Amino acid sequence: MIVSTEINPSSQKIAVVVPAYNCEALIEETLLSIAGQSLPASEVWIVDDGSTDGTATVVNRFIEKREGWHLLTKVNGGVSSARNAGVHAADSGWIAFVDSDDLWRADHLACLREEAEKTGAEIVVSGVEVFEHDVENILFTFFTESWETESFPRNLYTRNNIVPSAVLMKREAFLQLGGFDEEKAIQHAEDWDLWFRALREKFRFVFTRKPTVLYRRHAANATSNLPKIHQVCIHCLEKNLPFHQTYEKEIRGTLTKLYRRLGNAHAVSDREKAGHCYRAAISHGKGNPLHYVVWLMHTLHAMALYRWASRLWLSLRLAMQKK
Repeated sequence: MIVSTEINPSSQKIAVVVPAYNCEALIEETLLSIAGQSLPASEVWIVDDGSTDGTATVVNRFIEKREGWHLLTKVNGGVSSARNAGVHAADSGWIAFVDSDDLWRADHLACLREEAEKTGAEIVVSGVEVFEHDVENILFTFFTESWETESFPRNLYTRNNIVPSAVLMKREAFLQLGGFDEEKAIQHAEDWDLWFRALREKFRFVFTRKPTVLYRRHAANATSNLPKIHQVCIHCLEKNLPFHQTYEKEIRGTLTKLYRRLGNAHAVSDREKAGHCYRAAISHGKGNPLHYVVWLMHTLHAMALYRWASRLWLSLRLAMQKK
């Protein structure tokens, strides 16, 4: 897909879009990192997605007397709808996203803008540092090493490793892609879906490899509701599989792992769902005997043969001990 290169007064300006929902405790720190950029944004749109806490109060106090800073309030519709609303409200040629709990190093926008001008790419991605509580205690980084960037996009089909807070994107490209998918079934993977669509339309990704984003990992949320996260990732991959046949092997391999994990999660509480997941894992991972073994174990369990065999084995062991 071709994006217009016609020069206009706003084509080189950057708008920052911040989706916000019930984040009064953290958002001021995020806004400070935006305000402290060595290359200031032309406009900043904080989109309050129906918060029920004091988020709007904190934002209004912060943006007072700051030219080009705006608070957009809307009914709750999810992070995709919040980001989309911010992009549609903006008037700059470039969009930079940052989540309300993430932070930017002071040279973040400058580095992204420099790489965009140098390469002409529609999507520029920075390196990311992951932390939990203390920004001085970095847990790990990604997209900072050459092997990570050189294996792109193949590695994108195994896990979503591009976070929105690290992205600078041409607004026109974003609009041509239709923005983030607001379908509820794809929540938690809406950004992954957008990157897949961008690749399908031949938009170019480049990486600065400089870690200018501080991504906040919430330990309490890291393992919460994993079955739901697995399900939305599966939905995202199956939605995009028909359009990415070059990387079919990678996609099916990821689907196999996700279905197996989802099956494990359901094995105790819902054997019927677990069986469906194991069969789906087999269908995507043909030729891998491990999946057949897992499916067989599940089937035996579902038929109560596993429990019967266990009791029989225990009885035999007790009988042998008495002898």
